[in-house]
Amino acid sequence: MASDSDNSTPFRMPEIVIRVTFQIAVAIWLLASIGLCIYLYFQSTGRFTKLFQVTQLFFITIGFGATALAVYIQSVTSKRLLQLQLQEREAGKKKYSLDMLRHWDGPDFKQERDAYRHMRLHKSQVSNDDFIREIDCDAVQKNAILNIANLFEDVQLALACDIADEAVLASGFAPLVSSINWTYSVWFDHLKSTDHRYYDQFQPFFNLLERWK
Repeated sequence: MASDSDNSTPFRMPEIVIRVTFQIAVAIWLLASIGLCIYLYFQSTGRFTKLFQVTQLFFITIGFGATALAVYIQSVTSKRLLQLQLQEREAGKKKYSLDMLRHWDGPDFKQERDAYRHMRLHKSQVSNDDFIREIDCDAVQKNAILNIANLFEDVQLALACDIADEAVLASGFAPLVSSINWTYSVWFDHLKSTDHRYYDQFQPFFNLLERWK
């Protein structure tokens, strides 16, 4: 029903730079530690003193190295978990959007679809006054239009709460919103001048119409 808007590989240069920088720092730290151990060994007097100092420095070096490695692993793990959470969130938004698109095509919305399609074809066959009169005198038509407006109110709320993928919704709903507005434009104008409070219930629909122009 809708395709992904971006399948390109994400830019990963910062992660590469962090890894290379860490590896260089570890290499320099190891060389410096080895050099310091050699220096202390030759500068110290007495075999026991040399062995004690070198051993002590060795374990201190291992301790610092283990700490640095743990911090690095934790950083990489946290970053990976964050990436997975973001991917899951985007996947959830797309699924929710596709569910909303399916709702329009589903059996529970058949009466609303049929009413809209009938009036879309019927509009060119009658005068504007007759078109308005038919809707005002037909409770099924009025309920269908209101249910359609409620659907798009849910769409606007989902976008406002950032729980839906707008690219997916717009690809499926933008042409439909435009067609619905064209079909009922005469009745909307009539409603605006005769019952403004009732007309205000369609404002989320008009907001999407303006948003997806």
